[in-house]
Amino acid sequence: MGLDGNGIWQYDESEDAAPFSEMLNRGQQSVSDAIEQLVYASGPHNVPGAEGVATSTLQVERVGRMVEITGSLTPTPNWGALNALTIPVGVGGIPADCAPGVSRIYTCPAGGGTASVVWRVTINADGSIQARCNTASATTVLHLTLGWLAQPV
Repeated sequence: MGLDGNGIWQYDESEDAAPFSEMLNRGQQSVSDAIEQLVYASGPHNVPGAEGVATSTLQVERVGRMVEITGSLTPTPNWGALNALTIPVGVGGIPADCAPGVSRIYTCPAGGGTASVVWRVTINADGSIQARCNTASATTVLHLTLGWLAQPV
């Protein structure tokens, strides 16, 4: 008798309700299985930069099924000479347990001096991340706080 790993009471044959322990645990186990999805936490993971990214302070973390990525990306000077709006820059990747079930696309406006700078960030279903910008000479730091629901563990 005692609490399982998810904090749900599990009966055993030493209980006063010994003949009913199996019946009582049926309900408790289903509750425990459901709670496991809510208490799962991955801890924060750093998201590395890739070609075209000078620095990345991105971190991704999963709590329950909610995933959040926060931080910033700084492009290399004239990164757009290597890439254009139609050619994404690989940012890095996130752990499989944090990846969305389907690709997610976010548009992120950023100040760019006299020009309007718009980033398009794609979090792919496989956990890879791509960033695109509407101007090739953008050196504006991209600050992100994005969230989505991950697949059950």
